[in-house]
This record gives sequence, structure tokens and C-alpha cells, in this order.
Amino acid sequence: MRLIRSISLSLNVSSTSIFQTMKPSRFSAAISNPYTVAKILQKVALRDTYGSDLAILDIFPNNGLFSGLVNEHLKPHQHVVMGSEADFHGDFYAKINAAMHTNLQKAVKDPRHWESYSEMIAEGYLTPRKAARTNLHPAFLISANITNPKYAEKTLMRWLGCIGNRNWLQKYGRARMLVWTNAATASKLLAPAGSPKRGRLAIFGEQFTDTTLVATTAPKSSETWSAADLARYDPILLEPETDYKVHSMTQEISLLDIKPCNHALDLDSFEYVVKQLMMLRNVRLETALMVLGAGSKEYFSEQLSGVLQRKPRELTADEWVLVSKTFSMWPFKPEFLFDHPVENEEVEAVDLLFGMFSRA
Repeated sequence: MRLIRSISLSLNVSSTSIFQTMKPSRFSAAISNPYTVAKILQKVALRDTYGSDLAILDIFPNNGLFSGLVNEHLKPHQHVVMGSEADFHGDFYAKINAAMHTNLQKAVKDPRHWESYSEMIAEGYLTPRKAARTNLHPAFLISANITNPKYAEKTLMRWLGCIGNRNWLQKYGRARMLVWTNAATASKLLAPAGSPKRGRLAIFGEQFTDTTLVATTAPKSSETWSAADLARYDPILLEPETDYKVHSMTQEISLLDIKPCNHALDLDSFEYVVKQLMMLRNVRLETALMVLGAGSKEYFSEQLSGVLQRKPRELTADEWVLVSKTFSMWPFKPEFLFDHPVENEEVEAVDLLFGMFSRA
């Protein structure tokens, strides 16, 4: 409680009142309760990792309350808020700096475009240093608000791919990410083996990160979060009436703490195996393995006899590693693993099944 109290006492009337007039960006949610942010900062314990040399990148910062309080709490060397001109509402961030004595710096770059990040760093807005991958990066933190359900899942999937491939902002080291997203996307990311919601997002997240649920809208039913989920993560429960603003009061949001992990996977093989098999997520492996290439059923039947009766969505993280490593050692695996993108897994799954059984 001491931390919550110290943060709360540092907020005067002028510094909190400037946020009350701000509306959230269209289709996104904006945290609006400073006392809830204080609870979040206590839970994630950022001061245990970061010192005065910290650089923070804030992607789609929205109304700025979360950004301002994180800045006030950590006092980073650099804190760049990144978004298009419309995201910054004129000189609003200058007003935040004046009211809260923060050092938020605007980078008017569209976060949806990959080149924006390299431009931002080349232009000197952000200068993260490289760090060893043995631990989390001690001086680089990423915060983001992708609560817009239109692009949340696709964006998060891309970022997980970057963590696995160690590129994008993750080329500087294992940069921790605090990501606000819609609750439906968060529940897909944290879906355990066997869950109907388990897809590539959950498999990538499980392999490449240690992700926890920090906060989420108090669920009205078990459709998004089960009682077991809530018991496992013990998140701070949010109420839209008091803790955040959205255009639609039915929008549920979550805060994820994403900590990148080290891995020794053959990424080409792993990504190919996951992509192919998850198109047949509800088909037993003894049949689904046929999509990995000609002759794959015979080869894998010997190597993976212990999991052949399982469905792809039922495989655990260790079992995915086993399948991937077995595939990478297969002498007759396809030479070109990625010849076309997967736009619609369900449609392509039907096509694959029809093709397999018509050839049988």
C-alpha cells in the first residue's frame, strides 16, 4: 500500500484534471483512474528491474494517463510516445509534461508501419542500447495500447513473431512489453492446451514469452476468463464505469505483462509446423500430419507415437517443440517451407482436408 500511497500523493488536482476532459481514441480504451494505475505499478514492480538509464517507448499512448504515471514513477532517461498526429490532440502532451514534470517526447510516426520504428531511431528520438539476452533488457521497456479489436490480434501476433525472430525492437535484447489490449485477444493469447480458443497466438506466446495477466475488466461471465484463469493470474479487476473510458461500454480490456524468453528453436521449422497443423487444429495428429509433406505420415508415426491421438490444439508447449524438432530432422521435409501466406485458417483447413481425403 505504501507505493500506491506515494504515487497517489504525488498527483495534484491540476495533474489529474487535465485527463478528465480527454476522450479515448476511436475504438480504443483509455485508462482513466490514477489509483488503478498505482495498483498496477505495484503489481508489475518495474523499479525492481529498471534504473535511471531506462528508455521507454510508448506505442499508441491514447489519453496519456498511463504514460504520465509510468514516467513519474520510473523517471526514465528517455520516454518516447509514438503515434500519428491525430493521436496527440495538439499540444496535450506538452500540458502533461508541464503539469506532471515528466519528460514525454512525441514521435509523430504511425506505429502500424514497420519503417516508422527505424526512422524514429535513425532520427534520434529513441536510442536503446543492445543488451545480453541472458536476462530481460535492463534499460528498455515497451508500453502499448492496442485495445482496438480491429487490429489487436494481428498486431500482437506480429510482435510475438518479432520476439521469436529477435528482430524489430527485440533486436536490442529481451525488451519487456506492457500491452493493453481487448480482453478477447488477451484470452486467446493465454489459452491453455486443449482450450477451444487455443491457436497460433497462444502457441507463439507460450514458446517465446512468459506472459501474465496483470489487469482485466471484471468478467460478467466465464466466456472470456474462467474461474481457473482468474485464480491463476489474480489480476486487478477493472470496471468501465470507474477505471477506463471507451466508446462502447461493452468493450472489455486487459493489460498483459509480456516478458520475452530465450529459445533454441529452428524457427523456420517451428513456424511451418505450427502454421500447417493449426489449420487442422481439431483433427487428430495421425491424420493432420499428412499436411507437412509427402511421406510425412509414415515418418512421424514412428517418431511421435505418443501424441498421434491428440489434436493440435491439445498439444503442450513441450510437445510442440518435440514435433518441431522431429520435423527439422526429417531428411525429406519440403525444401521451401513458406510459399504462401495463410489468410484464413478455417477455409484453408477445409480445402486441405478435402484434398487429403479425395486422394486417399
